[in-house]
Amino acid sequence: MNPSPLSIEWLRERRLALVTGIVLACLYLSLFAFKSYFEIELQTYVGKGTFFKVYWAKADKDYSESNSKRLRIGGGNFKIKLFLGNLGSIDKLRIDPVEYEGEAKIKSIVLSQKGFDSIQFESRQLEQLVPLNQIESTDLEPDGLRVITNGKDGNLEIRVSPVRTGGFPWVHPLNAILIIASCFALRRTMTALQREHHYVMIALTIAVVLAAVMASVTTIHVHPDERVHLEAVNYYTKHTLPPSLDSPEIVNSFSDYGKSRLSTYEIYYPLAGYFTRLLGPIKSPELINARAFSVCLLLGLLLLSVARSRFRYFALPLIISPQIWYMFSYPNSDGFALAVSLFASYQIAVSDSALNRFLSQEKPRLFVVSLLCFGGLAGILLLTKLNFYFFLLFLFLYLIWRLVNGYYPEPLRLWLRVLMIGIIAASMYGIRVGLDYSANGPDPEAKFNEYLELTAKEEFKPSTPLEKKHVYLYLKDRGNELDVVLQFLNWGSITFATAFGSYGYTQYFGSDTYFAIVKVLVTLLLGAILFYALIKGPPEIHALIMIACICSGLLIAASIWNSWTENFQAQGRYMAPLIPILSIVYYHVRHFVDHRVISSIALSLFVVSVYSFVFIGLAQIAKTSFYTGVG
Repeated sequence: MNPSPLSIEWLRERRLALVTGIVLACLYLSLFAFKSYFEIELQTYVGKGTFFKVYWAKADKDYSESNSKRLRIGGGNFKIKLFLGNLGSIDKLRIDPVEYEGEAKIKSIVLSQKGFDSIQFESRQLEQLVPLNQIESTDLEPDGLRVITNGKDGNLEIRVSPVRTGGFPWVHPLNAILIIASCFALRRTMTALQREHHYVMIALTIAVVLAAVMASVTTIHVHPDERVHLEAVNYYTKHTLPPSLDSPEIVNSFSDYGKSRLSTYEIYYPLAGYFTRLLGPIKSPELINARAFSVCLLLGLLLLSVARSRFRYFALPLIISPQIWYMFSYPNSDGFALAVSLFASYQIAVSDSALNRFLSQEKPRLFVVSLLCFGGLAGILLLTKLNFYFFLLFLFLYLIWRLVNGYYPEPLRLWLRVLMIGIIAASMYGIRVGLDYSANGPDPEAKFNEYLELTAKEEFKPSTPLEKKHVYLYLKDRGNELDVVLQFLNWGSITFATAFGSYGYTQYFGSDTYFAIVKVLVTLLLGAILFYALIKGPPEIHALIMIACICSGLLIAASIWNSWTENFQAQGRYMAPLIPILSIVYYHVRHFVDHRVISSIALSLFVVSVYSFVFIGLAQIAKTSFYTGVG
């Protein structure tokens, strides 16, 4: 007998659709509904990054950070678009065009919302902007209002008089109801997709398409350190062995810090270069070929999730952040290290994987071939970014955890084969070091330091006095306490923002509302996994979670320590090793969690990630001379 509609049993059967619909409806209401749409055309004249801010308030209220939005911008002509509060509660706006001492030009302002007349300021109407603080002068010109600031907090105020044109905008609650109803209508499809995590494949397919679009339409050198990554990759399109640091062919590969990616032991650059060389006959641009390698890595993870249903547990973290897809859209070694680590996670965690058959069976098939393959995989992990060494530490402790919990019947056999794999991996690392010695002599470190001094900008040179170095270098030596990094410089907030939706040289990112939603969803996802694991999981699962927390904590501590003692770089990409660690934990707790809850939260994160990637990343980076921001 079918339960009656809207009964407890009826709702329980449809809870996945209900939860997903409510979450999506709340996202719609919080991001778009009952919000005023603010648009300003602004021109700046300084190439460095700065912030544009806008505040809103009632006539009798003071401005506050809770009623404000900001976007990081560079130099040029921008059309900035933001969602502010309800227009009915706005009587005045405070506009902070730039955070530097200099010049800017405001060309037009538009404020609109359903149920209200549109408010526009252009031409002579811009004279209504009244200087408040640190504004030296304002001059109305034919193409806009020229503003000259004499401080870093210059701001102007403009009064608005919203006029209602109709009754309550019922379109918004109706849209929210329609979203929930659509989820109910698609309940059976959602339930089918939830089984064996089929939705992960679909979400990854969309992610691959978005990464490919980003790689195809964005211009050169608009992504983090793309110039130096690309120069290192291009070197290996023409050469097979590592270069000497004094080679004139690599002079353009040095960064402002005086470092070249070609001086590292990372295997990504030769592999990406060889791949790009293979694409040479296609006659496509080198930039597209180099970016194609990164996109193909993400495509490979998608194909693996299609071929191996259990890999979808490892791939699930890939769909919760647009930053991950962004890493796979341009040349960089972070995406490569992540892809290899996820594959290694699958091989070591799944009991009947090729690696575990090799480690546990007395006479595995193709012994020598398997040994060389897994030794090569371990060698590649050794030749990735240093932050992924914390993942290697986790793998070692995890291997011990598996041994203690009876996954391997013969400990001696296990350690002998691990030793053989380690010897091959160490040999690969040794060969790479030897090649560096042959190219740069018996003391390559001295040569590296020499070129660091020659090629670095003045503020980054080792010989530059501490007081003249870049202000973010050696904060500890300057007498700053750790609190300066954590609180004043907001290491945590910046790291989170650059892990869940920051583009370009971190100048394009979502609104505070977007990050607030992401924080809630990420907290719910991690909290749900931990709750089920700790409540329902046996003691060995608790031990695994402790190992994961220790290794994750060490990675976070190392990043904070580096920001304090060396160079303040709060970047979410440095936290990428947490993804394969989380994937292994999730695979082991899969029997204890309610996958309908996990799926609802993961899909919600995927939806907001698509919003961020499309309406913030693609919308802004693709148009480098014309800025369109939505937040």
